[in-house]
Amino acid sequence: GSIDLTVNGGVGPYTYSWSNGETTQNLDSIPIGTYSVTITDANGAITTCTTTIYQPAAPTANILNDSIAPCICSNDSLTVNGQATNDSLHIWTTSGDGHFIWPLSSNTKYVPGPLDLNSSSVTLYFTAYPNAPCDSVFDQMILCFEPAPIANILNDSIISIGVCAGDSLTVNGQATNDSLHRWTTSGDGHFIWPLSSNTKYVPGPLDLNSSSVTLYFTAYPNA
Repeated sequence: GSIDLTVNGGVGPYTYSWSNGETTQNLDSIPIGTYSVTITDANGAITTCTTTIYQPAAPTANILNDSIAPCICSNDSLTVNGQATNDSLHIWTTSGDGHFIWPLSSNTKYVPGPLDLNSSSVTLYFTAYPNAPCDSVFDQMILCFEPAPIANILNDSIISIGVCAGDSLTVNGQATNDSLHRWTTSGDGHFIWPLSSNTKYVPGPLDLNSSSVTLYFTAYPNA
């Protein structure tokens, strides 16, 4: 650190006697600590003053759980949590074209952009800016993207398909980017092979009494 001393009043020239033994008006390249100086003017008038040189603690920035490389579906957002200390400001930024909902908050969400998804991964940064004169610091994490699953029931544009009591219905589904797909029903019937894309639905008694039922074909993601 340094101390720049300005003297007002009295009669020059002045002499200086610092607590560290120096006799110059100003001090340069000194360590942290408390310094006092005795100033004497040409008439022998004396005054003293004291000041302290301190060094603020350096800022820290940490992304919680960034050791785990997360992957999300391409249609999802990611909740991120940061922790900063000894800072005047912290901010989230990205190497991609996505955006943070609250970039100046420690805890926020990242919404990927089109270029992020095309590149399959993106780097997220959490930066803590210091109280001068320290340098800023940052932590980073890599976020990867998995294609979102797609589920489609073939010929489901046909709104109503009639089934007589005692009959079954053949259904055909198509799923991509999934780890599992499953047929379910809003009624009490059952599927012969519920985990197969192509299967048969056998209506239950309550289905027949209610005159209609809704069938669902669900694709579950890889992540």
